[in-house]
Amino acid sequence: MSDNAIGTVILSSDFRVIGMNTYARQVLGSRVTELGESVYQYHNGKSHTKISSLLNNTEPERSGIQAAMFIDVLNKVLMINVSKIDMGEGTCNQYAMNFIDVSEETGAAINPDNGLMVLKSIPICSGNSCFFLKPDSISFIKSNGNYCEIFTDEDTFLAHITLKNIMERCQTKYLFRVHKSYIINLERVKSIQKDDKGHSKVLFEKESLPHVPIARRRLQELKNALLPRF
Repeated sequence: MSDNAIGTVILSSDFRVIGMNTYARQVLGSRVTELGESVYQYHNGKSHTKISSLLNNTEPERSGIQAAMFIDVLNKVLMINVSKIDMGEGTCNQYAMNFIDVSEETGAAINPDNGLMVLKSIPICSGNSCFFLKPDSISFIKSNGNYCEIFTDEDTFLAHITLKNIMERCQTKYLFRVHKSYIINLERVKSIQKDDKGHSKVLFEKESLPHVPIARRRLQELKNALLPRF
């Protein structure tokens, strides 16, 4: 990843594009017409909810959430971060939207069946650094609204992606959706057990990890998927 390949777009308080650097113009290409248009015009309709959530999560009271995401633009995978710019008292705040092209780092390729970018690794922002998480290093993933909590044996990360997107984009035999709110890595499962209420749960080889609930309609399919291991 080139340190110079960082796109910057400046947004007004109502999210209109009022400036951008040369690299941003190169990436957006023919989508750049003139300044003053809404930032939403540069993204397809399916991405508008993501962009809206990202912009709204720059508020100080939500500073506990890392305001970063990745999104398909012009057959590229971009990691985007938005920060609010304080313009001084009596002046409307502006926003800086910075992005980097992580297509190569994620091993992105277009799935000819649905046109989506399939990823070999998931871009993660943690603190002031970014890295790329391989699906086989994941123990389980928990839905948290428009975000997901990704659990490995040692750490937990927050990613701006839904469980549906993960299943669509990380096409690997390891990941299995056991519940509307959970995806597990089949290779990390130790056993399936029932609690005192008769609800089935996944236990992991790493015993300190939380147990994950299994939806009744997914139980038999999960058992079938685990047959090669047990």
